[in-house]
Amino acid sequence: MKYRGELTFNSFMDRHGKAQSHPDFDPDFHSIVDICGCDIHLSSEEIRQMANVIGEIYQNQETARDAFIVDTIVGHGLTRMFTSSIPNHQAQVQIFDATDVDVANNLRQWLELPSGYIFPDFIRL
Repeated sequence: MKYRGELTFNSFMDRHGKAQSHPDFDPDFHSIVDICGCDIHLSSEEIRQMANVIGEIYQNQETARDAFIVDTIVGHGLTRMFTSSIPNHQAQVQIFDATDVDVANNLRQWLELPSGYIFPDFIRL
């Protein structure tokens, strides 16, 4: 999932609602969330609300891995705050720095993707 422009509570709810309503949605799928280049406008209360929404949806999640791609210290910190606030979150979480020269290989390895896997164009690695 790629966020662009402003990352707000409303943009999160809109994007997440669309993903969840997709017929192939499965909370046990591995996921990639890319917030690189976003102008983040979230209060700590909004981050807690987002975490609660995710906690309800993923409460029975068992095997998923969630990869977050960030390009700023603020993005990294807010992602840690978000993921640590998700109640009953069972997925394994890893935050990847987009400026790391090996980020694509590290993502492939951590998500157990084939070494030749090509990421979608909207994820810039």
